Amino acid sequence: MPNDNSPLHAPAAPRTGRRALPFRLPRSLRGRGRVRRITDSIPSMVGYIDCDRRYRFSNRYYETWLERPLSEITGRRVADVLGPDTYRNVASNLDCAFAGKRVEFDVEVPGVDGTRFVHGSYIPSASRSAVVRRPPPRRC
Repeated sequence: MPNDNSPLHAPAAPRTGRRALPFRLPRSLRGRGRVRRITDSIPSMVGYIDCDRRYRFSNRYYETWLERPLSEITGRRVADVLGPDTYRNVASNLDCAFAGKRVEFDVEVPGVDGTRFVHGSYIPSASRSAVVRRPPPRRC
């Protein structure tokens, strides 16, 4: 991965054998916080859940959706943040993701304003050897 000051390379014409042309990320997207700035602009929940099922990263849309500040989400267990009813609806999908499978799902999520219909995706985080770190013992 390039450091914050190095150019990224994009293939100019990958099938014709031309050299890639370097370009620089805009200054506003370099350095600390660039992932935060990018993901906070997405009108969807983007996060990272570790093997202990704790939120390690959540974009600002989590605040909107869950109606609580990120300080009450980051570092907390998914079950505690979502509550028992919602967690019960997504737990089997998390199990599959931690078993190494990419999962797309549709669930009904109870909320104060009524039921919400959610399309979600869990994408496993694999090591370089393509092994998901510490999968749970459950089957998908």
